[in-house]
Amino acid sequence: MLRSMLLAFACSCSLTACGGSQNLQWAYQANDRQDYESALQDWTRKGEKFDRITQQLLVYATLHSPRFAGAQARWEAQNEGLQGQALQQKIDDRVAQAEGELRFFIAVSTYDSLWNDLDSPEPSLKLFLRCGDEELTPSSIQHLNSDQMADARIAYPYTGQLLKGYHVIFPKPSTQGDLNLRLAGAPGQVVLNWNIR
Repeated sequence: MLRSMLLAFACSCSLTACGGSQNLQWAYQANDRQDYESALQDWTRKGEKFDRITQQLLVYATLHSPRFAGAQARWEAQNEGLQGQALQQKIDDRVAQAEGELRFFIAVSTYDSLWNDLDSPEPSLKLFLRCGDEELTPSSIQHLNSDQMADARIAYPYTGQLLKGYHVIFPKPSTQGDLNLRLAGAPGQVVLNWNIR
């Protein structure tokens, strides 16, 4: 199941640049039944930076919008065998969290492993989030250890052995609109876009 999900995801990413440029529904609604695989595809972006033929940077980022958070919580609850009130509580809690902050799962691979230090006080690569005229910096960056990454590979099957994973939180922008996530530094920059409605 996981292997087929990974293959389908890789193929869909190559065809649509992981979500493409369609306008995405931000809000979660109680009757929303989007499956997790399609939510993951919709809310994930991929970017690469090359120096001639050498890949300097590879970045995947999944934006945890309220709609994505609801789909992921339902998928996790089904895997855990939750039903009824316990299932609904998990969905409600995750959606409320997504409505209060901007959370991303980001997986990064760099040509030089020393560049892959987003959580350090002076990182080689820095993250910026733009919404309209507002540019934000992360309020929290958590590097995932090897045990956490093993679990993350189930939820985010694009996360291979060579990628380093991070949970990143930005403060909520003052207005809602399209989002541009920029990873930039000495190795270059990658910009990922989400069109929101």
